[in-house]
Amino acid sequence: MLMRPTTTLWQPKSRWSSSVYAYLGRSTLNCGLSGKELENRFPATSFISLHWFFVGAAALPSVDGSTPGRVLPRRLIIGKQGPTVTHSCGDILYFGISMYPDAFAAAFGIMPRDLEGQFLDADEVLPPHGIALFDAISLASSDEERMALFEEFLQNHAGDFKVSLWTAALRAGARISVSLMSRLLKVGQRQTIRATRNALGVGVSDLRKFARGEAAFNELNASLEASRSVSLADIAAHAGYADQAHLSRECKAVTGQTPGAFLRELEEEESAWIYRASKSIRRD
Repeated sequence: MLMRPTTTLWQPKSRWSSSVYAYLGRSTLNCGLSGKELENRFPATSFISLHWFFVGAAALPSVDGSTPGRVLPRRLIIGKQGPTVTHSCGDILYFGISMYPDAFAAAFGIMPRDLEGQFLDADEVLPPHGIALFDAISLASSDEERMALFEEFLQNHAGDFKVSLWTAALRAGARISVSLMSRLLKVGQRQTIRATRNALGVGVSDLRKFARGEAAFNELNASLEASRSVSLADIAAHAGYADQAHLSRECKAVTGQTPGAFLRELEEEESAWIYRASKSIRRD
């Protein structure tokens, strides 16, 4: 009997919520996935993510997008990316961590801008203490043990990193501005754009886009959970977009799809599993 894929997202303990956005575990073992079911759609992200493939691997699409192309390392670091599609190479057993860019820099000593747009072998880019972390997590027997190992690593290597600029900025939501970032950074407004990019690898406009996207996705989930019809105009108004057309443009920029196509895949396609998992993120 074939199994169903399992995916779990955990939020970190409050002590590490300024460093870690989420942990992710996924298994497609004995699920018999094939064809389009092996595709994985991910939104654009400015986080830095760490990945372990214990079984199987992932590949970027071929030039024509119809078949797997370059197979990615099984111990992987991914920097800021646009909307991305990967192909699973057979069954997958996987664990991942999404970190705020400034927290990643504090823990590993690597600037986020140096990773932008890249899929890198962790063993080739991380310092010795980072490779030791990857080794320990590779040997762990459960996701719970992996999370505990990572939080011990943070305590030892980024214990003095208290407040992420990213999380502080996002508390302002779509109201984030250059003047607010100037106050957070304690630099003049002329220096703020450069300072924000240096600390986070993104600009103020990227932070606003992320905040709007999070708010829009939460509004969408609330409508679906309440079995209400989805009104893009209402979602746009609640999430801080100028209008529905603004929402549609940013949806395409973040997901690679129009709102209509995104909604269809969210409901029907295995490839949208990361979005469905995000609706029920667990607190450890």
